[in-house]
Amino acid sequence: MVLGTRQERRSQQEQARLHKALNSMSDNFCEIIIVRHAESEWNINPARLQGSHPPGPPLTPLGRKQATALAIHLSKVQPCDAIYSSDLLRTAETAKQIHHYYHRKSQQEQQQSTSSPHPHPHHPPPPLHLLPELRERTLGVLTGLTHQEAQSYHPNAYAALSIQGPTPLPLPGDVEGMHDMTQRAFKVLESIASQHPGGRVVVVTHGGFISAVHRKVVGRFSYRTPNCSVGRLRIDPGSDDDDGKKKGGGEEGCSVWAVVSWGDVDHLKDADVYYEAAAFGGGTSG
Repeated sequence: MVLGTRQERRSQQEQARLHKALNSMSDNFCEIIIVRHAESEWNINPARLQGSHPPGPPLTPLGRKQATALAIHLSKVQPCDAIYSSDLLRTAETAKQIHHYYHRKSQQEQQQSTSSPHPHPHHPPPPLHLLPELRERTLGVLTGLTHQEAQSYHPNAYAALSIQGPTPLPLPGDVEGMHDMTQRAFKVLESIASQHPGGRVVVVTHGGFISAVHRKVVGRFSYRTPNCSVGRLRIDPGSDDDDGKKKGGGEEGCSVWAVVSWGDVDHLKDADVYYEAAAFGGGTSG
C-alpha cells in the first residue's frame, strides 16, 4: 500500500474532523458567513500594517467594486438573519454595501409578493451591527508602517508579531498577542452564534482575525485570505439547562466549531475585480 502525499493525508484528516464536528452538532448551530473586507488604501503598494486603530484607511475604487460584487453575490445566494461587522472604516464600508443589497432584495421580494396572486417568501432586511470586538489585531506602534519601516524602526515589536502562544508579559510596542486576539475572536463569534440558534449571519472582519480563527479550528494557518473572500463556519455553542450548565454542542456541553469552506473568490473573478493584495500573518495586512 502506497501512502499518499503529506498534503493528501492532511486533507483526509481535516475532512474526518469536519465530518465528526458536523455530526456532533445539534440543530441549534449557527452558520457564519465570514468575509474579509474589500481592498483598502493600505492594502496596495506600498502595503502598510493596518491594525485596529480607528478609523483606519478607506476602501480603494477597486475595493468599492469588490464590495459591490460581494454584496450582490451574498444577497442572491445567502439569506441571513443579521450582519455583524468590525467598526473600522474598511470593514464598515464593506458591510454597509452588503446591507444595502440585502435591503434592496427585501424590497423587491415585498413588491413581488404584493403584486402576485401567489405570494413569494419575503425575507426582512437583516440588521447591521458594528462591533469593536471584530477589529483586526492591534499593532500599536507598527500601525501605518510598511513592513520595512516596521522592521527598521521597531524591530522588537515587529518580531513579536510571529509569537503564537500566550506570553507572561505584554508584547513590546503595544502589539496585541496572537493568543489574545484568537481568544477575543472566539469569544465574540460564539456570542454571535448563541444569539442566532439555527440561523445564519454574515460577519465582516479582517484577514488576521480570520486566519486566527481558521488556525484554531483546523490546526493550521489558512491559505491566503484575499479581500472579499468568503468562508463558511458553523458554531454550535450549546444551550443552558435549568441549572445554568451547557447542554448540547460537543462533549460535556462544549461548543463545536467546523470550517465548512474557506477563501472563496469566484464571485470576484466573475465580476473581474479579483486582486490578491499584499499580506502578513497567514494572508493579510488587515
